[in-house]
Amino acid sequence: MCVKENPRRVLRELAANARSSDNDIARRVGLSQVTVSKIRNQLESEGLISGYTCLVDLHGLGYRFGSLIFILWNADYWRDHVANEERMFGCIERIKDNLVFMSSLNSTKYDGLFIAVFKDFEEKRRVLNVIKTELGDVIENMMDLDIPIPDGADSEATGSTVTYLDIVEKIR
Repeated sequence: MCVKENPRRVLRELAANARSSDNDIARRVGLSQVTVSKIRNQLESEGLISGYTCLVDLHGLGYRFGSLIFILWNADYWRDHVANEERMFGCIERIKDNLVFMSSLNSTKYDGLFIAVFKDFEEKRRVLNVIKTELGDVIENMMDLDIPIPDGADSEATGSTVTYLDIVEKIR
């Protein structure tokens, strides 16, 4: 679906601050409040906006970076999948304070993804150690990629706030 310029501008403003009023958005994007209200209602009815959410300032909570942790399970994992799923959930219980998201992947390179946040590299080392200790015998390969968490106050000033729309634009 191709989103036209004015709805895209409204979506960017909502992605930056979902609590913005239509009047505030209108002022920032140079449209009338009535036009912004119509665009928002249209986006909601089309399902492009399905809810409004709170964005937590992870940097403000002390987290300095996140990691994408990709896992490829070996053949032993798949032989006793149910038992190994239980082991994985036990591991997750031990790292839950750092774990933000987990998912299975339909990929030729990796089967699973953990996204975790860390206050320092010692904390990351501890989490990776838990994963390796609990599940190392069924992991064929594991790769992690670190991503800095910007200071929420600095990100707007420097223009480094990246939204989902920015990512979609890059891959078009």
